[in-house]
Amino acid sequence: MNRTTTSQEGQGRGEPPGESFPATSRLLKRSEFKMVQERGLRYAGAALVLLALPTALRWRRLGLTVSRKVGNAVCRGRVKRRLRDIFRKERACLPPSVDLVVIARAPAADATREALLKEFTRAAAFFRRALADRQREGGAP
Repeated sequence: MNRTTTSQEGQGRGEPPGESFPATSRLLKRSEFKMVQERGLRYAGAALVLLALPTALRWRRLGLTVSRKVGNAVCRGRVKRRLRDIFRKERACLPPSVDLVVIARAPAADATREALLKEFTRAAAFFRRALADRQREGGAP
């Protein structure tokens, strides 16, 4: 039987096309979060703290931490939706093989999408420079 390849085949592996956000693009285990928090580079903004750790994977993964300090469940859900949306649309500005943990601070509750996007893109530029410098110096990726 002759089988044709569709654009959806193989989407379970690697970074998904477009703006989808499957489980392969998420940090799900506590051990994954802890590893990024212990070994990763740190960028602190007014509303967000971002940590990035290079990985052997060929795609980017996101983990979110939004505590009750940010607000009630509705507010935390809104912040998480905004951050996931920003990650989906702007992940190309991050280094290619990286795990990213985003920790929302209390000001994230009142921050606009544009303010969160600005912090995210600043952090992404910082991570690109820092990881490029680390590789140039011959350190671990």
